[in-house]
Amino acid sequence: MALIKNNSSYNGFYHTQSGGKPEEQVSASFFCALNVVKGLCECCLRNVVQYIRKNCPKQQEAVAWDFYPYLQCMVRYSTGRKILAVLDDWAWYCLGDDLSVKTVNLAKTMDSMINKLKVKAAGGDALRKYASDSIHYDGDEHALYVDVQCTPDLTKEDCLKCLTKGSNEIHNFTRKPLFSGLVISTNCYVRYRHTNLFNPPTKYSGNECG
Repeated sequence: MALIKNNSSYNGFYHTQSGGKPEEQVSASFFCALNVVKGLCECCLRNVVQYIRKNCPKQQEAVAWDFYPYLQCMVRYSTGRKILAVLDDWAWYCLGDDLSVKTVNLAKTMDSMINKLKVKAAGGDALRKYASDSIHYDGDEHALYVDVQCTPDLTKEDCLKCLTKGSNEIHNFTRKPLFSGLVISTNCYVRYRHTNLFNPPTKYSGNECG
């Protein structure tokens, strides 16, 4: 994690590659949501790296996430295959809330928001492909918070593809409808919640991440 710490231009994403022969090269990416402060990102990444080392000691390729109590970080690696600027479709994870919400327009409202947000995020630069928004709907009865993000190494086209699939998957939660939902892959995520999800700690004291 020293490479992350020494990166003065921290933007939540870092990629490294090591090894000699192509078949022996290890390509790894570290990714935190943009609203996660640097110290918490480092702590989260350490925990995920330890998890991968313990649970995937022989795998040639792996990905793991930590996203509690809000989306925090992702670590992925591949041996013998480059993953930088590559859109992969082999790993998706979906997480819906146990609670439902009494609303009739969640799916329609989400579709409208995500259609705009995914275009905005995909239009970002090589450091940031992120967009968020909030809205009151059902006659101001409910407040909905949505954010989407791609790893910034993706092209605009690949980011759109990833977020489009993520938004299609999240329909499973909005149709029920559930209080919150998250869909995440190796390259992007889409999430919503009916309470504010954009305000994690702004400072890191060392106690927030076990």
